[in-house]
Amino acid sequence: MRLLLGPRVPRNSAFQTSSLELQPLLQRSWADLRLCNELLLKPLSLFWCISSKRVHVTSGDPDGSLYDTYAENKDIISDLLIKIEETLTVNTVKEDTLKNATHNSESKNNLKLPVFTGDLSSWLSFKEIFTNAIEKNSELSETAKLSYLISSLKGDPAKLISGFTISDENYKQAWETLLNLYDDKKNLANSLLSKFINAKPIKPNNEKSILDLLDTCNPAIRNLKSLKFEFVNLILVFIVQEKLDESLRKQWELSLDSEKFPTYDNLVSFIESHARSIRNSNSDHLNALCKPGCMNGGVCVAPNKCRCKPGYVGNSCNKAVCQYGCKNGGECVAPNKCVCRSGFSGKDCSQPHCDPACQNGGECVKPYFCHCPPGTRGNFCEKFHCKPDCQNGGICIGTGKCSCSRGYTGYNCEKAYCPGGCLNGGKCGKTGKCLCPLGFTGLHCEIKKPCKYVEIKEPYKRGFKQKVTTQAKVPCGAWGWKSCTKTKVHYEMVYKTFYKTSYECEGTRKDYPDYQRMKTA
Repeated sequence: MRLLLGPRVPRNSAFQTSSLELQPLLQRSWADLRLCNELLLKPLSLFWCISSKRVHVTSGDPDGSLYDTYAENKDIISDLLIKIEETLTVNTVKEDTLKNATHNSESKNNLKLPVFTGDLSSWLSFKEIFTNAIEKNSELSETAKLSYLISSLKGDPAKLISGFTISDENYKQAWETLLNLYDDKKNLANSLLSKFINAKPIKPNNEKSILDLLDTCNPAIRNLKSLKFEFVNLILVFIVQEKLDESLRKQWELSLDSEKFPTYDNLVSFIESHARSIRNSNSDHLNALCKPGCMNGGVCVAPNKCRCKPGYVGNSCNKAVCQYGCKNGGECVAPNKCVCRSGFSGKDCSQPHCDPACQNGGECVKPYFCHCPPGTRGNFCEKFHCKPDCQNGGICIGTGKCSCSRGYTGYNCEKAYCPGGCLNGGKCGKTGKCLCPLGFTGLHCEIKKPCKYVEIKEPYKRGFKQKVTTQAKVPCGAWGWKSCTKTKVHYEMVYKTFYKTSYECEGTRKDYPDYQRMKTA
């Protein structure tokens, strides 16, 4: 049985692999392949069926044309299928790469920016995001940046740049226009402070209201810190300027430097200057109605009626007022300022004054008179006083105490004092030395030593002395190392006879420089 396969497919036909390298020919090549497949479908199926069963094809292909057709086109079809697969793979990869690149580019450029509506409290965050994502993005054209800018604005900001057409030249100008209007640090600070101070109070046991308060205050504080203004000054200026009326507030704003935030002192100076200008303008035409004119800064508010500054009263504001008055004849010369008479002092002249001041704890109880504490005396308590007076050469040193001289002690130095005491019946003398009895000597009368009595008789005027030598236990000299003599003087007179006995060291005084003499009645 002979099968009609139609025309043979030549090797140098449109199925050559070089034609597949061109993308536009891919579709036509695929159509040719399908036609070729239809022509070969039956003989190929028969061939593979017979070949797989190891049956000769002679009976089905008596003239061998079926096999020749298959053999001639087998290589072409195989090469064609491989080339188509490679082309499809390459194109698929390129297409996927192109899609990914397009997606990435769209994702990168299709940014979701916050929308700025003109609320100054949100300007800083909008400016920061737009600057980092769009303004500094070198991959975006100026036209694209302007498109993003326009799409991120609503309300007044959108109207502000609505006249700019989308072009590279207009982007910078549009962005600068926004910066000039909204990037004003003073206005930003006032807006943030207003949002911070006017935050809604929290409700009791309400978590949402607490979180809302934090959501309001925290961003405001962060943005205020980023402006690098002194925080206390910001709050003071904001609170005070909110008290100004609309007209005065406009004048205040016009007086400010566009770059620097004003200080509280600047605001106070402005208000004082405005007050002076009002006072001067009013006084020119009103003072003529008040005769005499208003004094001490008073303002004439009606015919012969002055409105006085605090601290002054009177028809012409000529009298100063002292809140607590001026006592003891003092005079009020300025608001709460007294001029006191001699002998008085203090804000209200109620305190007596002593000049010089009382000393040593004394108290001024009336003009130039001090009440002195015990132990002091004098007009200003400048002298110390001991009562009774210090004795035996003692000195009053203050607070009623005596500083005693050597050998004395006691409250007023009335007692003799020998350090270490006197032994063996010795008595403390006035000089602070022990007076020892017969037979003892030493600093404390602690030394004993015998000596001889020597009786001397010598004429003296109408009397005479008789020398008598008698033994006695009387030490003599330092520590009793010398012997001593007793001299008995016997005086005989016409009308009276008396005896006087004395003891002295043996030898002459020249021999004993430390000669001591003790007398007894």
